[in-house]
This record gives sequence, structure tokens and C-alpha cells, in this order.
Amino acid sequence: MALIPRLQLLFTRINLRRGKQCALQNLGKTFALQNPSHLVKVSYSASHCMSHTEHQGIQGRQWQQSCSNASQLKPDAVQVWKDLRRFYSTKELTVEKKLRHFMDMWEMEKGVKLLRESVDEGVIPHQNIVLDLLQQLANLGETECLLDLHEFLTEKKLVTDAKFFNALKDAYYYSGRLDEGVGVLRILFHRTRKFRNVEIFFCLLAVMVIRHFPHRIDLIEGFVTDLKEFQTPVIEPVASLWKCYILTETFEKAEEVLVENEEIKSHIPQMVSDICTRYNKIEANYDVVLHHLRDNPHISGRLRTALYTEYAEVLCNMVRHEEAVDVLSEAMSLGMTPAMERLRNILAHLTEQVQDDDTSNRLASLLQWCDELEGAK
Repeated sequence: MALIPRLQLLFTRINLRRGKQCALQNLGKTFALQNPSHLVKVSYSASHCMSHTEHQGIQGRQWQQSCSNASQLKPDAVQVWKDLRRFYSTKELTVEKKLRHFMDMWEMEKGVKLLRESVDEGVIPHQNIVLDLLQQLANLGETECLLDLHEFLTEKKLVTDAKFFNALKDAYYYSGRLDEGVGVLRILFHRTRKFRNVEIFFCLLAVMVIRHFPHRIDLIEGFVTDLKEFQTPVIEPVASLWKCYILTETFEKAEEVLVENEEIKSHIPQMVSDICTRYNKIEANYDVVLHHLRDNPHISGRLRTALYTEYAEVLCNMVRHEEAVDVLSEAMSLGMTPAMERLRNILAHLTEQVQDDDTSNRLASLLQWCDELEGAK
């Protein structure tokens, strides 16, 4: 198996102290270099640069000498060498392998302890391993362990709030301890009294309850009512509950919330924007959701234009090209002015995919509309 030129250059320059050439054994294991700027895959041995007469790994002076040899390489080859050395850092691999082993054996306490110790020592496991560990804790309903890890994970920037709260939501789902989940939501809110700081977690919990535990919706409604009854009312949670009903296609309940709380109408544009940008990281049938929102009278102006554009893009991704053309044709008839770059990308995609003559003619009109919008600027 031939190596890529940069690696050929690299390995011919690296010799052991006694002049023995480094050997690659058991070729066939493929991995991606850690540096994303070098999208290169090579086949490499698990024993990597191992001398036939020395024990596994390049130790001591041989390693130092190899490093000094690497300094003579061209910049690209040096970067490849650094990537390889980082990937095959014995300590880093050991941490990840041990974490995987503890997870396979369901020894979660040992896994969490190893994660903390390795990070404190400056050895950061791959993010995917950390997320897998969190998800396994969630699947086991280990809510206390996850909460105990929260500050550590965020302080070390090992996980985003969205991914952590998604795992925490799953833990409450599998444990069935919904009341505790809402209790934690209350604690998190009262730390800052800023609802936007906890809205992702609120929506994850609310959507889960609406879909799987509708008989416990009182837990969510109780939280919403309590905030609304503050001396200075906090009405954002009411608007977010409306959004959650929209995302779960419970449109009648969403309308009830809007009728009973007219004060949230000023928040509807922000809620619709959140839906279009997937702010809350909620899985939903966005084709159905966006189709429903298209007729909402509380949405106007640039937000309605963004809604139409988002809807057309969703339909394209679902290979429903004729419907995407319908949506854009309606936007054109309403005199909308979508963001040009995004509109161009959607039309380019449709041009490649549409075969029907009638749809092609309508697409030609859309392309002309796009040119006119661009010329008017």
C-alpha cells in the first residue's frame, strides 16, 4: 500500500539513533488526522514507528532524535508529523480507550472519575467520547451525576449548554422524575432571573412532556404561571410554551395560549425566528410547522420573508422541489425580497434537480425575479 507523498517524505527522514529505519507493520488501520486543516487519511500501524529490535514505541532519546529530525522537514511535512504525534500520544489514547472500556462495562463512576482526572492533568479526551459518556449517563437516568458534572464541563468548555441540557432532559425522560427536572429548571432560573439563559432547557423539557407525558403538563404550566405572577411579571415562558406547542404540532393548544395571553403577541416574532434558526435544538417536522406558521397573522415584514425562505429550503432538503417552487412563487407574488445569497443557492439547487417542463418554466420566472431584485440594489 503506497503512502501519500508527504508521509513518504516524513518517514524517510525519521531514523532511529542506530540508523535503523522505522518500520510500519500491520498496515490497514485507517484514521483521520486530528488537524481539520489537513483532510488526509493514511493507513498506519497500531504499533506505529516501532523498531524490530526495540520494544513498542520510540522511547527516550530515540523519540527526541526523531523529533529533531522532523524539524528539518518542510512546513507541510512538519505539520503532518505533529498531527501524527498528537494522534498517537500514548496518554491521550489511553484515556479514550479506558473511557470506552468503562462505558462498555457500565462502570460509569470510574469513567466519570477518569474524565475529571485526565482533564485536570491537561489531557482532553475527544469531544465525541465525552458526549457518549454523557448520553450513557442520561440513558441510565443518572440525573445527579450529570448535574454534578455540569459546572466542571462548562468551565472546561467540554460541552455546549444545548448538548448538556439535551442529555439532562433524556435523563429525566428515562428516570421518569419529571418533577425533579422542573425543580432544577426553577433553580437554574433563580440563579440569574434571566429566562433566556434557561430557555433551551425549558423548551426541551416542555416538548418532552407534551409529546410523552401530556398528563404532567401541569408541571410546565405551574412554572410558567409562577413566573407570570411575579411582582414584575415574566411573560417570556408563556411565549416559549406557545412555541413548544407549535413545534409539537399541537396547534389548537398554541392558539389557546395566544388567546388567553394576548400580551405575548409582541414575543411571537422572536419565537418564530427561534423556530427558523433551530435555536432550541428541537427535532420537529419543520415542513408541517413552517407551513402552519406561514398563515400566522402575527408575522410580517422581514420575518415572514425569512420564514418563506426557510420553508423553501426545508422542502428542497426533503426533495419536494415542486412545493419549494410553489413557496418561492408565492413569495414573489407577495413582493418579498429574500436574502440574495440564500435565494441564489436555493434556485441553483432547484435548477439542477427540476426536470418537469412546467416547473422549469416557473423556475425561469423565479430566476428572472432574482435578477431583478439584484439589479434593483
